[in-house]
Amino acid sequence: MENAGSITIGEMAAEIGFSRKHLTAQVREQLGLPPKMVARVLRFNRAIRAAEVGNEAGWAAIAQDCGYFDQPHFIRDFVAFSGMTPSEFHRRRMPDGGLIG
Repeated sequence: MENAGSITIGEMAAEIGFSRKHLTAQVREQLGLPPKMVARVLRFNRAIRAAEVGNEAGWAAIAQDCGYFDQPHFIRDFVAFSGMTPSEFHRRRMPDGGLIG
């Protein structure tokens, strides 16, 4: 999905001509997850990709660029999907000179 989880369910339903209820049922049937969870996973994956290429602006800019409304939601998803905070991720996974936390 090119919008990486930043479109609302209503917008997506309107764009493809489904009702919200039908879209929700189809996403759940095809992917095994409700649309909001799919959007969370897509946003998180986008954030990981941004972090891996480095971003001098830091985590707050990545969170904003990836469609998070605030830093607590970003951190909640980061911990839920990776098992670590963004700072822990940086220390464990990034080479020197990567993302500045």
